[in-house]
Amino acid sequence: MPSVEECRIKVVSPQTTDDKEKQVTCSVSVSLTSPLMRNTEPATGPADVLDRDKCLQSLAELRHAKWFQACASGLPSCVVLIRILTDLKKRVSTWAPLSDWALELLVEKALQTSAFPHLTPGEGLRRVLSCISSGILLEDGPGIYDPCEKMPTDVIRDLSLQEREDITESAHHALRMVVYHQIHKILGIEPLPGHRARKSTDGETSGADA
Repeated sequence: MPSVEECRIKVVSPQTTDDKEKQVTCSVSVSLTSPLMRNTEPATGPADVLDRDKCLQSLAELRHAKWFQACASGLPSCVVLIRILTDLKKRVSTWAPLSDWALELLVEKALQTSAFPHLTPGEGLRRVLSCISSGILLEDGPGIYDPCEKMPTDVIRDLSLQEREDITESAHHALRMVVYHQIHKILGIEPLPGHRARKSTDGETSGADA
């Protein structure tokens, strides 16, 4: 099923049935692009040429995939943390403005700059939240620069001032929950059996193993 507007071909497999109640359909989208689109002016070319912006977006996604395979996929806990924070984005609207690409770069940079090379997922989550809490996303912060672009490009340049502050505040709150053993609230799951709450010295509710 071709889509000229999206510069894609969508392939849908016939519906199959594993049992009487479950039906499975596989859908794959194939994007069409070419490196030559970088040198093509928007107003030039034949009338039926594919949308230049869509093609350039597909080229960027391809570069992102190659970067991820080379730099992030083999980094301890990196893939796990990206999945955790991607799930957090879906559940907490405050994090939604942060793009998946910015999130991947943020996690990779936080782990790469750690003094300890082999962080566990729990330690890595604390490290990422600490980096965000320090103000990396704020307007006067360093930002997150795209390693796949020739020109300096901040991948969070489209975030508003309010969105930057909200994400930073949310990360600070999540970091406090990690410190006080309330990580299950960040993960959106029930506390483990035998886990009970207690009061810390400053009145914060924390968790402790029974």
